[in-house]
Amino acid sequence: MSDSLAARLGAVARHYRLPEERAHRVLVGFILINTFGQGMYLTAGLLYLTRSVGFSASEVGLALTVAGVVALPSNVVIGKLSDRTGPRNLAMLLLAVEGLAMLGLAAVRTFPWLLVDAVVAAIGVQGSRTLRAVLVSRAGGSSRVRLRSYLRAVSNLSMALGSAVGGVAVQLDSRAAYLTVVLVNAATFFVAAATMIRLPRYEPVPAPAAATARTPVLRDGPFMAVTALNALMTLQYSVLTVALPLWISEHTEAPRIMVSAVLIVNTVLVVLFQVRVGQGVVDARSSARAMRAAGFVFMVTCAAFALTGGLSPLWASVLLLTMMSLHTLGELWHAAAGFELAHHLAPEHAQGEYQGMFSFGISAAMAVAPGLLTLLCIDWAPQGWYLLGALLLLSGLLATPAANAAIASRTVAGAEHEVPVAKGVEA
Repeated sequence: MSDSLAARLGAVARHYRLPEERAHRVLVGFILINTFGQGMYLTAGLLYLTRSVGFSASEVGLALTVAGVVALPSNVVIGKLSDRTGPRNLAMLLLAVEGLAMLGLAAVRTFPWLLVDAVVAAIGVQGSRTLRAVLVSRAGGSSRVRLRSYLRAVSNLSMALGSAVGGVAVQLDSRAAYLTVVLVNAATFFVAAATMIRLPRYEPVPAPAAATARTPVLRDGPFMAVTALNALMTLQYSVLTVALPLWISEHTEAPRIMVSAVLIVNTVLVVLFQVRVGQGVVDARSSARAMRAAGFVFMVTCAAFALTGGLSPLWASVLLLTMMSLHTLGELWHAAAGFELAHHLAPEHAQGEYQGMFSFGISAAMAVAPGLLTLLCIDWAPQGWYLLGALLLLSGLLATPAANAAIASRTVAGAEHEVPVAKGVEA
């Protein structure tokens, strides 16, 4: 083996080796455990409620929708609470709440109790998402984007493994198999919470003496604009989970196995390349550049997906796989850029509150995405695909001026409070 080839292989290996810092390794272990259970439940959990407990699909969908909407404010409330108490113990508590909610499903028999259980679980899920972002920021420091990228790759791999195990339960199609998935998933929350005890406490960062606003994020218009633009671009995730499955099965000649094929391509590429792509996103400038690039990619892929409706099975399949590979590149850029912008533009003393608002935008987008993408990509097809692509492109193009406005706002605040601020973003 030549020295140059060995050097290249060594460089590649460094992207995937376990982090050296203890806190980073703890977070990797937490993600492995937590997302494995999620993968199991996402595959078989809803079938437990319908095929074993006896709820209708519409009842389950209604309970999950109402719970998601009711829990939306918990992002900001829990984030703000973490700014005052620290994120670690609060994250452990919420994981325990999620575990108890999952255990509650084993005893749920009526719709009102299903709704109550779903609300408790949704509060735990949305609050945990906010605190996970805060913990990654505190533990990662200057390498937080690389850590977040590594965790996202690990999450995709672990969730795929969990989905495979959940698929066994689906194949067995028995109450015992489905109930096992629910109970094992519940256990993963408690085990994941226990792993977090090895993290530092991460004490709250004191607020500047001049900071008087009780909820500063609501007065930070530029940051709210960045949050809204990221929420709009978040619709791209549901292209894979909502729009394409319906489009492939109902509007193309491609074999239905392509629904699974595009998901596999996406998962493999995220696992292999999220860390490498994420290392190029290190500040507001590179984040805005990645958002712009992602917007252009999504415009191209949405237009191409629309064209598959008129192609032969072979060419439709080829174009679907090719465009999913390109779409995943845009997803990698967006994931890294959104995470960095959320942290880069937030004051240190209010990271929890700001991450909570950013997570609020993501949760709101994911709540409306199924209905909106079904309308655009199925009911209004093919023109709706072009409209979706245009919306995603617009969100990417507007990211630069929105980020510049946010940085300018921080510059003014920094001058008043005598704290360092970031440089602006190139147009």
